[in-house]
Amino acid sequence: MSPLVAYHATNRFYRDSIRQRGLIGAQPNPSRPFGVYVYCMNGELDHPIRVRGNRIEWTHSRGSDVWRVAYIGPLTPDAYVTNGMVCLFDPEHVTLVIGNGSSH
Repeated sequence: MSPLVAYHATNRFYRDSIRQRGLIGAQPNPSRPFGVYVYCMNGELDHPIRVRGNRIEWTHSRGSDVWRVAYIGPLTPDAYVTNGMVCLFDPEHVTLVIGNGSSH
């Protein structure tokens, strides 16, 4: 079985924590499932995302890091984001592909 290759954007403040512990599932609000939220971009990094609260912006993320996620496991679609998926278990393979600014 081939892994899903997708991307996750988060504030650079969390970079060291992600490097140490990996991506850990979250439930952004009660109406959305618990998990790691990723975006499938067909291998292209031309439209990385930036997360602001419960809002996702499609941008060249000036303040966000973009992580490549390789995942094998149960998924559910993210009903609020085109090409968005929710990894229901924490992904084991996470690589920083766009690091913006310092981590502090």
